[in-house]
Parts: sequence; C-alpha cells; structure tokens
Amino acid sequence: MRPIGRRGFIGSAITSLLGGLAIFRGGFVTSSEVKTPDSKISGLDFSLPGRLGNPNLTLLEDPRLDPRIRDAYLKVPLFSTPPPPISINPSYEEAIDLV
Repeated sequence: MRPIGRRGFIGSAITSLLGGLAIFRGGFVTSSEVKTPDSKISGLDFSLPGRLGNPNLTLLEDPRLDPRIRDAYLKVPLFSTPPPPISINPSYEEAIDLV
C-alpha cells in the first residue's frame, strides 16, 4: 500500500467532511424512498431551463428574461414579432426567404 501524501489526505478528509455534512443536513435517501409517491423528491420539478426544457419556448415567453429587456425589445418595430424558426442547416431557398 502506497502512502497518499499530504494533498491526498487533505482531499479525502474534505470529501469525507462534506459527505458527513450532507448526511447530517439532509439525511439518507434510499432508492425505495424516491419511488414512493409521497416522497419529497418526487414532488421536485426537474425541468431544464429555456429551450432545453421546452423546445417551443420563444425569447419573449422565457420567464427568465428581464421584463425591461422584453419591453425594450417590443418597442423596436423590427423585433415586435419573433423571427421565423430556422433549422441549423437551412436550404438555399430558406436562407434567401429569411433575408
């Protein structure tokens, strides 16, 4: 068995302390507790932010957008309607239609 050295010892000690603190604050959670319908974990919302969680979300509908930015965006006539959707590799005709 090889000695771990000072850095290894400090790293494992910090990891152990953080793990102990997490158990002390939140307690153990077993897989059987997650599967129960009245579990605290099952009530959490794990949706991703923005278009990762909702592909149909537009900039103006995004709840994370600052209302002042939304208002300034809507004041400019060019941006009063959202831009049409475009694929990552548009055809030549689609690119010309956007311009």
